[in-house]
Amino acid sequence: MTGSRRVSFSILVVFVALVITSLPSISASPPKAGSACAKQGLTKSYQGKKFTCVKSGKKLVWSKGVAEKQAATVSTPTPTPTPTSAPSPTTSPITVSNLSEYRASEECKLRTNLSGTAEINQSHATRDFLKPDLTKTLRGLVFPVDFPDLQSTSSDAPSVLKRMTEDFAAFYSSQSNGKLKFEWTIVQKYTRLDKTISSFGVGRYNSFSNSQNYWMLNYAFQDLALKTYKRGDFDFFIAVSPEDTSEDLIATSPAFHTKDAKYWPGNWLGGDYWRDERKWFYPVHEFGHYVLGRDDLGSPASMAGISTTKPMGHYDLMNTQAGPELTSWNRWIGGLIEDTQILCLPNTTTVSLLKPIEEVNNEVKGLVIPLSNSKVLVIENRAAIGFDANMPSTSVGVIAYSVDVSVPRSQVPMRLVREPASPVDEWNQQRGGVVTPRIDALKGGESLTYSGYQVKVIGSSGKSMYVEVKKIN
Repeated sequence: MTGSRRVSFSILVVFVALVITSLPSISASPPKAGSACAKQGLTKSYQGKKFTCVKSGKKLVWSKGVAEKQAATVSTPTPTPTPTSAPSPTTSPITVSNLSEYRASEECKLRTNLSGTAEINQSHATRDFLKPDLTKTLRGLVFPVDFPDLQSTSSDAPSVLKRMTEDFAAFYSSQSNGKLKFEWTIVQKYTRLDKTISSFGVGRYNSFSNSQNYWMLNYAFQDLALKTYKRGDFDFFIAVSPEDTSEDLIATSPAFHTKDAKYWPGNWLGGDYWRDERKWFYPVHEFGHYVLGRDDLGSPASMAGISTTKPMGHYDLMNTQAGPELTSWNRWIGGLIEDTQILCLPNTTTVSLLKPIEEVNNEVKGLVIPLSNSKVLVIENRAAIGFDANMPSTSVGVIAYSVDVSVPRSQVPMRLVREPASPVDEWNQQRGGVVTPRIDALKGGESLTYSGYQVKVIGSSGKSMYVEVKKIN
């Protein structure tokens, strides 16, 4: 064929296509109430409504349309487009398992702590320190203190403390569905300690292994406060250093539980607190230690900024600021949610609906598979909402992690099952923090296997996920 003929042929094809697509077609037009239709009884769905072709006088017209109920569905992905028409996705209803199919929640609790630390661990075991009653309003004393060699530039308490206490209360209220309530007393003036801060040896260049130095400063803070305030009037204590405190003088803001009824459980706010942009993070994190008895979820090296590995990726306040909403397991062992909000899975196949853990409600927060008397697998749904609003998109979805209370703290008792998908962590990199391997959560149609179980996301309804779990060997 010559070049001119090819051009003419192409023009003819385009012309014919334009003519064909411009012809009116009753059957191809979207149904509109009162407009003409082709055959009585014909039905069409359009924009959430079902239209029926009915006879009106001598004409056939479309009815007003009736709203269609939309069931939760699972979609089969559309194939990659080709020059021919691609098939539309197929859908089918998803049926969730009956509650009678699950085990009693007691069977998924790890009652025996084998980690070697009785004060903070990831088990349901009773903690070896005095704890306030979480069913009552928790009374916090916020006590500013300065020193002869570290004097506050103002005698007034920092204005940021009011916002800090509000954010503190808001966080734990959301994690407990309103169960935890707080009442605050913020002392409005700094009180001077009669000893220099340098004499305590708690700065960056002092050995943190000498924990006695930290305990001595904690007791000094509390003894000073107890000259004015009664132990029985408060449930926990937060000492506040001057705003220009450097980490050279007070390196960290550690937690202190107590077995002595004379003292409060609590912490102080040191140089790392004043450096951090989120003024609620440190006190809220430490409360997780000294009241709720939870462990750190980052390896000791990563928490110190030395290692690039965080076994729990972007999840949980006891590990990171990226996705600080507490895991379902930490909420459960801390007494923040009820047993009914955890589904203990059987050996048979189940399908469960998991709403985002960030939503404040009394619904299911996690699925737990008992693997031994010291180990479980936990599954939950994470969304970029609530306190997780800034979480990286690759961390949004269904996650699974193991909890092993037989391992020592240095080996980290909670670990994500899925391996890192990329060596780059944009969230921490932008903030100059520890560069954590990025962890991808499971999206629709994806699955993972662990210890003889397969976990698969088989569908979704908005941000809620349908998760199938089955034993494969």
